[in-house]
Amino acid sequence: MALPSSEQTCDKNGGRSRTRQSKRSLKEDRFVKPREIIMAREDGFITLADRKLFNVLISITSRKPESATADGVYTLCLRDVMEHLPSKSVERVVSSLTRLATVAIMVDYRSESGEMVSVCGHYLSYRLVAKEDGELTFAYDKVIFDLLRSPEVYGILSLQTVMHFRSSYALRLYEILALYVRRRHPVWRVSLTEFRTVMGLETGHERTDNLISGVINPAVSEIIEVGGRDLKVEFTHRKGKLVGLTFRFGARLPAKARQAVVKGVAVREGRTPCLPAQGDVIQ
Repeated sequence: MALPSSEQTCDKNGGRSRTRQSKRSLKEDRFVKPREIIMAREDGFITLADRKLFNVLISITSRKPESATADGVYTLCLRDVMEHLPSKSVERVVSSLTRLATVAIMVDYRSESGEMVSVCGHYLSYRLVAKEDGELTFAYDKVIFDLLRSPEVYGILSLQTVMHFRSSYALRLYEILALYVRRRHPVWRVSLTEFRTVMGLETGHERTDNLISGVINPAVSEIIEVGGRDLKVEFTHRKGKLVGLTFRFGARLPAKARQAVVKGVAVREGRTPCLPAQGDVIQ
């Protein structure tokens, strides 16, 4: 999709593309992320910063669907995007945008005729005036744009929660579990093979004990401490080999109980727990 050429910048009083929202109001908002996007398979490395930036863009544009052109092109003031990110570096935003625009993704969705379709593309394409008062013009990939406009199965995410994650694996797992937490039985059962695929773990952590201690347990612990709900993982073995996992959400945890759960997991793994003073932010 061709992006319009422009050298305009955003003035401090609200330029032509100003999407003025206070940092507080945006963080208190929830936003919808379709299942197909959450479960997209990535053929390349997407960092934690990239995921946070992509979620900021979804959060902003989901509340202003009318701001897109007929071709699905958005223009935002860069400062409006950066004020919600932990890093205030324009260079890091450019690096994240580049990866989001170049790493290939595979999205599976069901067509109107009921057939399962797989589409290979990218999260977005963009044009950026690379300075703090510059403009970011971007377009989601066509299938991403269509899914965001008309989601059928989705997770409700908190941008505040997203910004508190320190691990890309934990954030990825949080987004997946957001598809299940609001169900009557908030349980995600998944085979080990599928878990590796959706988490981008086809290579690395090949030994299951390393996978459990290096990825799964730390991610579960981080979701508990950031999200404020109990979360347990059960491991299914067959003939002595790990073949499946079950993630099961429990009740909301008061701060002291949350600290006790996280501290217990950390002590067993020989880690030092880091507990932010954050309230309940998993819905």
